Amino acid sequence: MKNFTQYLTDPKYISAYDFDGKGIIYIEDENDKRFWAEVIEDIAKNKYTIKIATTNSLGRDASETKIRGKGALTKLYDTLNKTVMVAVDSDFDYICPESSEYAEKLSKNKFIIHTFSYSTESVIFCEKSIKLISGKIKYFIDIDFDLNEALKTISNIIFESFSMFAYLKNKKISIESGKDYNNILFFSIPREEFLNENYKLCERIINELTINSEKKKKKYLKYIEDNSLLHEYNAYLEHLDHLGVKKDNVYRFIRGHDLEEKIVMPLLECLKYKILNAEISSIDSEPHKNDTVKEESKRKVTKFFEGKLNLDTIIHNDLSFKEDYIFNKIKEKFSRALEHNPK
Repeated sequence: MKNFTQYLTDPKYISAYDFDGKGIIYIEDENDKRFWAEVIEDIAKNKYTIKIATTNSLGRDASETKIRGKGALTKLYDTLNKTVMVAVDSDFDYICPESSEYAEKLSKNKFIIHTFSYSTESVIFCEKSIKLISGKIKYFIDIDFDLNEALKTISNIIFESFSMFAYLKNKKISIESGKDYNNILFFSIPREEFLNENYKLCERIINELTINSEKKKKKYLKYIEDNSLLHEYNAYLEHLDHLGVKKDNVYRFIRGHDLEEKIVMPLLECLKYKILNAEISSIDSEPHKNDTVKEESKRKVTKFFEGKLNLDTIIHNDLSFKEDYIFNKIKEKFSRALEHNPK
């Protein structure tokens, strides 16, 4: 007799309950639906319904806790097929395939569509998206800046400590958790100071990040050298390179919520704050306007920044990530799954 999770992926069950003749793609939660809908609509429009998978935890009574998210989806991995697939954040499973049985299945199972980076946020905040999103933060004056340079600077600083952490995780060696590693992204300065007067990453963040990353690198390297694992670690670096993890894009492989909440949003908020101040300063410096006109102009520009430049809205409306190479990797795997013909 089939268990409940097997029914969730049984093509006959899906057909019997008639989901408008469509297949099903299970995702982790509602927040991911917009992203995965873009993948599906590009390749298999109107052929799949997106659903949230929910399963019971391993309990003995009727009050079992419902499991959602990736914990529920991993229970479906072994019974997936062309009619029923899952779409998940890769987390560390993509770059650490030996870290768990589910990590190994992520890349090997053609019906597990994943983000080929840490999460959907990692795809959404690609280089082109960052450029276009940040480029919308303006009113009148032109300012030269490049937020992608800040992200590349951060990536270059943490590359060695991150790659060592990932290597140890892949070997199931737990020196510290991913949450502990990501503590290097806690900074002691307010968000409006993330960028300097030249709109570049401020020296204080660079220094704090360098110090924190070096501490972790020293701790990981000691374990690697003490256990004669340096040659193996160097081989793992080649594995990372093959998967697309480079010195200047590590930010796309750290925890997605941390990327958004601790790096991208603070940078965008700081940029918005500084550009608004620059606009106001520009108005104040206009000699041909009297004070009344200047104050009215400043109220107008402030109202524009507060009402028209909502960062969450700008990000939500931006779809330029669909042109990114990682998004194309996701589509390629989905396409191969659609082409699969069981023997």
